[in-house]
Formats: sequence, C-alpha cells, structure tokens
Amino acid sequence: MPKRRIGPLMAVVGGVAWLGWFAPEAHGQKAFLNVARGLYGQDASYGKCHLCHESRRGPNRQTLNDLGKALQGMDGMQPLLGKNSSYAFNAQELQAVVDALKKLDTADTDGDGATNREELLLKTFPADANSKPAAAALEQLRALEAKRAAEGAGKK
Repeated sequence: MPKRRIGPLMAVVGGVAWLGWFAPEAHGQKAFLNVARGLYGQDASYGKCHLCHESRRGPNRQTLNDLGKALQGMDGMQPLLGKNSSYAFNAQELQAVVDALKKLDTADTDGDGATNREELLLKTFPADANSKPAAAALEQLRALEAKRAAEGAGKK
C-alpha cells in the first residue's frame, strides 16, 4: 500500500486557516450597495461591488476605485467604515450614505463627460472612462431632467 502524503494537504489547510484568521477583512458593505441600488434604481444585475471597487480584485479598502475613494472620503462616512459584514447599520447611518452619494451626483469621477448620477441612472460605471452612456441616451436623460427641474421651479 502506497504511503500517503498528508504534509502538502496540511500545509494548504493551514494556509487557508491562517488567511481566514489574519487576512484583512473585506470592507465592501452590502448595505452601501443596497442604498446605491435604491437611490439610482439599480437591480442586482447591474449594481454590484464593482461600482466602488476594482472588479478583478474583490471588495476591500485596497481595491477601491475612484468612486469608492470619493465616497469613502465624504463627510459623515468615516464612522461607517471598517464595520464587519454582520454590522447592522441604522437608518441615520444609511442616510449618511445617501447624503454622500447625492453630494457626488454632479461630479464626473472618471472624466468621461457624464456625471456620476447620469452614469448610474443609465447603467454605466462612473469610475470607468471606457464605460460611458450612449450620446442619445445621455441627451434624452438631460432633457428629461431639465424639464423636471423647470416644472419644479414653476410650482414654487
């Protein structure tokens, strides 16, 4: 009967256990993602972690894209960062996320000519200059928002 080598297997198991114990915790917050989905009418097929994180490296502080970094740096966000995934954010904390996202609405994080809000509403990615809304869709959204603003101003 051949001799079994469990040394390599134990090394792998030990390494995985070590990573689970000492690896930095992922700081991507599903609660933040859910707030963004609700605010911009996203569903789970579009609104994913790569809205704020580099898509190929997983969600953590080291993988924040420009939108994620901007959101993290907004007033009111610092106390919310670094919570583990089981932390239950309260309504006031989630409102701070809404407020921070709204403050970033008019920014053009990726410099592609569309604001973050426009990109989120049109399902392109505000931190990726190669992902920008089609010109016709952007023009249509801007016309609709200008019309709504004019109607709102007329009611005051």
